[in-house]
Amino acid sequence: MSTNVPSSIVNWLLSFTENKETLVIHLSTDQVYEGVKSFYKEEDETVPVNVYGKIKKGKQMQLLLNVGGPDRVSRVQMAEAVADIRGYNTSLIKPVSASSVDRGVMSPADISMDITKLVQTLNICPVTFRDGVKLTLAEEAKS
Repeated sequence: MSTNVPSSIVNWLLSFTENKETLVIHLSTDQVYEGVKSFYKEEDETVPVNVYGKIKKGKQMQLLLNVGGPDRVSRVQMAEAVADIRGYNTSLIKPVSASSVDRGVMSPADISMDITKLVQTLNICPVTFRDGVKLTLAEEAKS
């Protein structure tokens, strides 16, 4: 017998919300979206294109809030930001098209998400990816 661990965890987390005064934040995957457009909203249809996304889709959808930063960045832009902040030569980073990489499974082309609901629900102002890297590295240096 197999257990869908993410669903089991979500059910357990939901047990804490019975008094309606507890806010549960469950971070999961963006792979539940098909990837054919940009800035997915929580209300958008979920159409996973791989097994990982299908497994994640289950019970998690009860708690779905898109979590991310205010900027839309590619993996290359992420690598360039980290390299630049760490003082490395960014010209050594060579972009390749996602379609040229065989991951062994189908992956969504665009999994950028609209975080408006997150910002409004939690009254927060997420930092940019670059600022997040700087903050993370500063904390790492302290420890």
